[in-house]
Amino acid sequence: MEIFSLGICMLEQGCQIKELRVGVLNRLAEKTIAVDRKGEIIDLYFKVASNNSFIAEWINTMTMHPESFECFVDVIPESIPRDDVEVFLYMASVVNNESNLILYSNAILDKKKYNWESPCTIIYNDSRIVVLDRKLALKALGNNGATSIEIYIDSIVAKEKSKIKNVTKNGKL
Repeated sequence: MEIFSLGICMLEQGCQIKELRVGVLNRLAEKTIAVDRKGEIIDLYFKVASNNSFIAEWINTMTMHPESFECFVDVIPESIPRDDVEVFLYMASVVNNESNLILYSNAILDKKKYNWESPCTIIYNDSRIVVLDRKLALKALGNNGATSIEIYIDSIVAKEKSKIKNVTKNGKL
């Protein structure tokens, strides 16, 4: 299972855009988000949830699935700032040698401060971290061309940008 570190900026800004709520945040319910055992990362998420009902509901949904959050460290070192993207870089670095960090925009990462291996990859704490901005996260978590169609009473609803063609009712188009 893929493991992600989710930057707080994605929750704060991404929740305002329907495409990101559906395409990124809701799809993360099928993935695993790296957290600390002490709960500091979850506490940061709850701060956003206190002012945003969608994020509150998202956290509620995520906590219904125990595999949605996985602890990779007991405690985040005191030297890591909690009000900065640095704490999420740290969480991504302790997951494994190549993990994913989702941010609203990777422009918040100082290009001079971090060791950029490529336009989307940082070496941090001796770990390779793939930094996914909102557009790359949509692609990475996308439905890979799958189409989902559900039929409701006398209706057909297209989802995930699918198209409905040549639907008949009683032999008429």
